[in-house]
Amino acid sequence: LNLSYNQLGPEGVSIVSGALPFQTSLETLILSGNEMGLAGVKALGIALRTATTLETLNVSSNSITSEGLESLCGAWRTGNSLEKLVLSRNQVTSAARAHKGRDYAGVKSFTVLLRTGRAPRLTSLDMRESGMDAEAGRLLAGAVCSHAKLTSLNGIHP
Repeated sequence: LNLSYNQLGPEGVSIVSGALPFQTSLETLILSGNEMGLAGVKALGIALRTATTLETLNVSSNSITSEGLESLCGAWRTGNSLEKLVLSRNQVTSAARAHKGRDYAGVKSFTVLLRTGRAPRLTSLDMRESGMDAEAGRLLAGAVCSHAKLTSLNGIHP
């Protein structure tokens, strides 16, 4: 299901997310460029807990911040069926509120997800142009090395 660039916003993404648990054959969901905001990311995270057939999720170009990535990871369950996750063109290491450096909480949550086996089927991760810097890359690299099934990692471009 490709709903790219449809100006869904947080409310529209929440509605789509609410339908996911009832889909028994949906394998791909593309929500690129829908300005989903934190509320949309949270709703999507909750839906992923029970979306047992979804294999590909593309949420590129949604201005997902560190807080959004952290929320998505927190909702992720071990039985999740995702094999491919596209987070490109977001700001997952967005500047911290106090402007005292970068906020790595989302990347740290994602590394925990990989290291603890909560993403057992994930084979492809795309984080191109997501505000990643050397520190975020270092954090992610260690987790990627411990996740044997991950065979495709696209880009760390600050």
